[in-house]
Amino acid sequence: MAHATDSYWPRLRERLRDRRFWMVQAVVLAIATTHTTIETMNALHAVSDLYLLPVSTYFIPVLYAALNFGLEGALPTALWCVLLTTPNIVLLHHGAGRIGVVMQLAFLVLLGA
Repeated sequence: MAHATDSYWPRLRERLRDRRFWMVQAVVLAIATTHTTIETMNALHAVSDLYLLPVSTYFIPVLYAALNFGLEGALPTALWCVLLTTPNIVLLHHGAGRIGVVMQLAFLVLLGA
């Protein structure tokens, strides 16, 4: 009986050769850059209820990757989002805001999986 992981790695390698997959990753990088810029400028400081809004935009490329590439596209995309957001979490978020962003990213990874 074959395991699900037996077919995951060959399909992941196939995704890594797909130009559309890399376009999604470029969108994630653009979101991360915009997110960090907004937060370092304190643009959302006046409206504290919107602190999760920048991270919420990651759901768009992860959902797109899930629908177009399956698990082998969505999971790496979600993990890329987490990797790019980690410095932001460590340096710019504190207390409940940090917990909220971490929980949202955990949900994002679950969505990707």
